[in-house]
Amino acid sequence: MNLTERILASQTKRKSLVCVGLDVEPSRHGAGTSLQEIERFLVEAIRLTRDQVAGYKANLAFFLALGTEGILMLKKLRDEIPSDSIYVLDGKWGDIGNTSEKYAEFGFKYLGADVLTAHPYMGRDGIEPFIAEESRGVFLLCRTSNPNGAEIQAYPTPCSPLFMHVAQRAQTWNDRNNIGLVVGATFPQEMKRIRQECPSSIFLVPGVGAQGGRVEDVLESAGRSVLIAASRSLLYPDKDAARSERVAERAAQMNQEIGWS
Repeated sequence: MNLTERILASQTKRKSLVCVGLDVEPSRHGAGTSLQEIERFLVEAIRLTRDQVAGYKANLAFFLALGTEGILMLKKLRDEIPSDSIYVLDGKWGDIGNTSEKYAEFGFKYLGADVLTAHPYMGRDGIEPFIAEESRGVFLLCRTSNPNGAEIQAYPTPCSPLFMHVAQRAQTWNDRNNIGLVVGATFPQEMKRIRQECPSSIFLVPGVGAQGGRVEDVLESAGRSVLIAASRSLLYPDKDAARSERVAERAAQMNQEIGWS
């Protein structure tokens, strides 16, 4: 199966569009909490949700900040994610071809990701190593969820913004059905424009929850060919100590909010 087929199969099997963000924040676990305890929290969260969510997304920065132990933690978490689920490694890579080859080797072979995130700024040859195998692929940054993304992404004019050019090029490059787009939930009207350009592409949608994006806006603007990523609102929904059971509860609530048809 190509990557798009794999994503759709995982969503259908689990009746879910949810992608759990594994953005670990040690400060949310209380003073004196060891990395081993944090790892156990994440492992248990995956075990409690892996039959009810479509996939998982690990933001590499949160694990790099932990040093060598963080990278080893990522490898252990990969072992807990079912092979028929989707594992996104969010590193926002992109470079000249031979450098991207090394990023792909690290992400796919060493850490076992199914999908990487990358920027498209260096063109097709910069992302080719990420899409060489049809069963794996890339989500390209298109219209991100952060407030100041428009400073670059909406240039040069609202009628002809850079993010629409990215969407158009992604369509052209997607001959293996393994290129998706990162499109933030916080800008639903722009998401709708991108969907019109890319009617069958999978969107990785950050911004729901803590950043203020709404599930109903995503479904109205982009339909159901989406992976709705939520991190803080799932991992740390409460002000008190993080609990893996609450992650499962919040994931179930999010599934119910999204619905399945």
